[in-house]
Amino acid sequence: MPLIAIADDDQNWREAIAEFLEIHGYKVMEAANGLELLKLLDTYNPDCLLVDLEMPKLDGLGVLAALQERRSETPAIVVTANSSQKLRHQCSAMGARDIIVKSASILSLTDKIQQIVSASKRV
Repeated sequence: MPLIAIADDDQNWREAIAEFLEIHGYKVMEAANGLELLKLLDTYNPDCLLVDLEMPKLDGLGVLAALQERRSETPAIVVTANSSQKLRHQCSAMGARDIIVKSASILSLTDKIQQIVSASKRV
């Protein structure tokens, strides 16, 4: 069962996504900010990360920078309300596999996670 780590300060959104993913066969870990996520990554090796761009303590770009510093190969999807081309390019340059707008359908998010998890299992 693939393990997904979700980092988002919006508890309602985080819990709704976690519940949906669990129903669809994923194990889920939750963090309320980037620092909590990095602490989880010291112990666990999830198959995919969902990282909110705007969080207290350590934002999504900070998480991506920390993942680069750690030379982590864990794929990350950035989730945000802002989907500007500049932001997409910045996240991609920092190693994000994709950026998803929070208003996107939960099914499209799940599809993206499945694609990434399946691709990582083939490597």
